[in-house]
Amino acid sequence: MALALINFQSQQLAAQEPQEEAMMKTSMNDLLVVGGFGLGGGLMGLSTLSFYDEPFDHFDNVLIGGAVGIIIGVGYVAFSAATKGKKKYIDQAEFKQPDFSTQKRYAWHKEVMITNHGNLEVKKKSLRFFNYQLTF
Repeated sequence: MALALINFQSQQLAAQEPQEEAMMKTSMNDLLVVGGFGLGGGLMGLSTLSFYDEPFDHFDNVLIGGAVGIIIGVGYVAFSAATKGKKKYIDQAEFKQPDFSTQKRYAWHKEVMITNHGNLEVKKKSLRFFNYQLTF
């Protein structure tokens, strides 16, 4: 049955367009990851049976381990799918940060202000609410 399913899927992949093929491949990889985590969890549950006098009475440990593995696998796939878009966006953006140090920013700002507003003079204003004198 599994061999027929794999053969059917490989024939479908050959007939699909490249974008659909990539999506199908990604989905199959995600399914394999979830299955692998589930199998690993089941093996961890199976390894606990050696600690019991009657292992068959605690066979539910295998099922619980498999379920926990599947949950962790789904979480991993969801996290990797959520962060894949960020990496793709950053790779495509190729934004190079120009050298715009504080001195260059200050010179640029001063030039723009002089161009737009003429000669700039610093006007000293009295700030009455800051004129406190403290004596002890």
